[in-house]
Parts: sequence; C-alpha cells; structure tokens
Amino acid sequence: MEKHIIDEKTGIPYTLVGDYYLPWGDLPDDEAEQLSIGIWGQRHLWYIKQQQKAFYTQLLTSGKLNGYLADIDRQADELFSRLVTQLVEKQGITVPSSILRKLVCSLGKTESSSYEIRLIRADCI
Repeated sequence: MEKHIIDEKTGIPYTLVGDYYLPWGDLPDDEAEQLSIGIWGQRHLWYIKQQQKAFYTQLLTSGKLNGYLADIDRQADELFSRLVTQLVEKQGITVPSSILRKLVCSLGKTESSSYEIRLIRADCI
C-alpha cells in the first residue's frame, strides 16, 4: 500500500497511518520537518494559539505551520540582528575585538556601513 495518496475526485491528500488513510493538508516533505524554530517562532506560536485560534488551526491542518513559524523566526532574527548592529554603530560602542568578533559572526549577513564590522564579517565566512 502506498504511504501517500491523493483522491483524484476531491484533490485531498491522504497519508497511511496504521491500516487507515487519514487526510493530510499537504504531503509532508522532509525539508519542512527539519526546519528549526527559534525563540521568536516559539513566541509567535504561543501568540497565535492564544489569540488567533482559527488561523493556528488552519496552518496546523494544512501542514504549513512549521514552515510559517520558521519564516517568522528568520525574519525576527534578521530584524533583531539589524537593530543590534545599528545600535552599536550609532552609540559608538567600543567592544574588545574578541567579543565584537563573536557578536558580529553570530549576527549573520546583515548590511553594515561600518568598515570594521564588514571586515570582521568577511573573516567569519
């Protein structure tokens, strides 16, 4: 018996669980299952569970919840990194180079006008 089938009449996908086919929103792909959800995605999950129950149920039943949360987490992490970089540059904060290197390498690929930060970022790659 096939693990995944799609009803040709309705277009609804089904997954074999034990002896029964259960409806499944989208066929699960390995990439979506391996996405990691960080703190921002977890906080957003808590929010939509509490405040937007219909939206949460829709994402959950369609199989798109994990991808949605991973995208929210990525966007929030990029925004946080950008804000920290801008704050450091604006305030003229001087940090020992070893700590600055760890901070900049952990921030990822945000744009910066600071020559020093761009040099360190290039060093992280």
